[in-house]
Amino acid sequence: MTHEGGYSPVYVPYCGLAVLEELSGASDALPDPFADFITNYGGQALSNDQAAAIKRAKDAHFSS
Repeated sequence: MTHEGGYSPVYVPYCGLAVLEELSGASDALPDPFADFITNYGGQALSNDQAAAIKRAKDAHFSS
């Protein structure tokens, strides 16, 4: 796992929490106060090559 991007000392903890929630199956432990603002950022759609890379990683993980 890597962290790429802004490294805002205010927002990074919420991003880290979202990753931990996803990995653990928990959800909404703490609402993200920036979610509405971030939702309006452009360029967030998953591209075909990104989707293919995610599928390859999933297939490799779940086939072992």
